[in-house]
Amino acid sequence: MMKKSIIWVSAVLLMMVFGCRNHNRMAEYQRKIDSIKKAETTKAMLPVPDNREPLTVFFDSLSMIALPLHYTPEFVEYLPQMTPVPKLFNSSMGCEGDQKLKAAILPPTPHFNMVLLAERMDSITPPTLYLCVFDHDNVMQDRLTIYERADGDLNGEIGSMKLEYSVTSRYEVTLMRFFRSDNKPDADFEWKESRKFHINREGHFEEEPADL
Repeated sequence: MMKKSIIWVSAVLLMMVFGCRNHNRMAEYQRKIDSIKKAETTKAMLPVPDNREPLTVFFDSLSMIALPLHYTPEFVEYLPQMTPVPKLFNSSMGCEGDQKLKAAILPPTPHFNMVLLAERMDSITPPTLYLCVFDHDNVMQDRLTIYERADGDLNGEIGSMKLEYSVTSRYEVTLMRFFRSDNKPDADFEWKESRKFHINREGHFEEEPADL
């Protein structure tokens, strides 16, 4: 009887020893799993380095204006969806001075990125609008003035000139020039000419032959 008791106690102790070892192994395994999960969580929380060029980051932050695009007095006055351009990018936009610029992106073509740019000299003068072509490295290839107001003369007559625009979804651009004589300040602007442009393979605006 005593011998059986000793054997039973020994078996229990042996099971306790192995159980303890297994528990320790399981605890160690769980600690490793928890450590891996913590490392992965910490890595996921770290900010991803942004290696993009500053101009690319700025363009990516802009709102996109849908095409087609047609002149309206309201758009020119309020420039909705357009964002102020930091002055450090003025030269990239083809402006060498301290002009106040605003920009928005337009739907890209297969080969070029398109930007609508507004240049305002002061709070009173109407802005000038440009349609800009950039390559995929965001280097400007060309820009076309599509809206402006200016004083000038037509056939020796002094007056005000206005350029209006229409841009299709295929970037077929029509520019319409209007004139109002200073001798008729209350008269409406009179249409004088229309010109049509498209973007060629080099990313330059190319004027189409005038309709005969």
